[in-house]
Amino acid sequence: MSHGPTKSQVINGLRLSAKIVIAVMTLAFLIGGLTLLRFPVRGDPAFFASRHPFVIGSVLVIIAAGIIIPTVRHWVEALPGVLGYSVLGGLIAIGTGHLSNSHVQISNMDAATLTVALIGGTVLSLDFGKRNLSVLDRIALVAFVFCMAVATITKPPEMFIAFALALSFLLLAWSVNRIQRHRSQA
Repeated sequence: MSHGPTKSQVINGLRLSAKIVIAVMTLAFLIGGLTLLRFPVRGDPAFFASRHPFVIGSVLVIIAAGIIIPTVRHWVEALPGVLGYSVLGGLIAIGTGHLSNSHVQISNMDAATLTVALIGGTVLSLDFGKRNLSVLDRIALVAFVFCMAVATITKPPEMFIAFALALSFLLLAWSVNRIQRHRSQA
């Protein structure tokens, strides 16, 4: 009796689980580090992080960047799914009047604008997973992730500025690729 296919499925499942755990931890490091840098809280002096939020925040961001930057090619394929899932959060914000998992109030117009922008970002991000990434693409995608992380730790209007900047990076890289592709075909 051969257990080859079952063993292969188990190994693939464990690999996928490990990738998800690493992705979640990386985003937690990035968002946590940016939060400490943006909102340094002086808490219990017995804790090193309370005495040195800048040091801990910087280390967390550096660790996250050390994972995000070299793995762009891998996570860019999941980006449309993540952004597509965020569209659902935008729809919930339209219906409830506040951001998902938050007490931050948002107008229906702002929520609708955010949702439409997320749909646009999802459509733009589909292209990146289908092609070889240029240096500009990689820089734009990393900048996109950092801006989105900043958007998650701020409130309107700073949140909208960070979100617009993130989408601008995607649009810039997508546009440059389209122009280069058009020129090479001419």
